[in-house]
Amino acid sequence: MEQRRLADEFAAAFRRWAEGDAVAMDDLIRLATPPMWCVARDQGLSPESAAGVIEATWFAVVRDGARLLTPQNALASILATVRHAARGHRRR
Repeated sequence: MEQRRLADEFAAAFRRWAEGDAVAMDDLIRLATPPMWCVARDQGLSPESAAGVIEATWFAVVRDGARLLTPQNALASILATVRHAARGHRRR
């Protein structure tokens, strides 16, 4: 999927989710998990460690995302969070 289209589609789903549409989370997961996986694995994490980082990131999104993120920056922020968490995990 083209990056701009992915970002736009993610922003629309994020907006719906932040406005209370719980079903929109399915779209967020479908759209963002593949690039999250790539970012985590590109940082040298094993599949198991990458899965843990991605899971922790999704928990943070559910907990604080609607309050801290805007639809326009949500995907980039989520991917940056995965990158940061993966680097921290790798240093342990």
